Amino acid sequence: MIVIGCDQGSEAWHRARAGIITASMFATARSRVGELTEQQRTYVDAVLSGLAEKTAMERAGYKAVPRSAIIEKAIAGEPIGDFSEASKNYAFRLAIERISGEPLDEGFETFAMRRGHELEP
Repeated sequence: MIVIGCDQGSEAWHRARAGIITASMFATARSRVGELTEQQRTYVDAVLSGLAEKTAMERAGYKAVPRSAIIEKAIAGEPIGDFSEASKNYAFRLAIERISGEPLDEGFETFAMRRGHELEP
C-alpha cells in the first residue's frame, strides 16, 4: 500500500489517484460477463478430466446432457466470457488519466459523501 500525505478530496489527492485502480473500484475492474456457472464449470471440468459424459453430467447435477454453446466452447478450449462494459469503461478512463497525467472530473458527490468529508477530523 502506498500512503500519500495529502487531504482527501484535494487537488493533490486527485492527481495522486489519476490512472490508479482504487480499492473501491476493484470489483468493477475485475467484473466479467458470459462466464460458466458453477454447475457448468463442474461439468466442463469433469469432461476435460476424462470422465464419461454420463458421469460428468451426474457429478454436475444435470438430468440431461447440457447443450449450451458456452459449454461446447469451454470443452473445445475456446475462450469464454469477457470483461463487463463497466470494467471496460473504467479501464478506458484509467488509460486516459495515465496518458494525460490528470484526473478526469468526477463531478459527483452525494450529500452523505459531502457531509462525511466535512466531518472528517
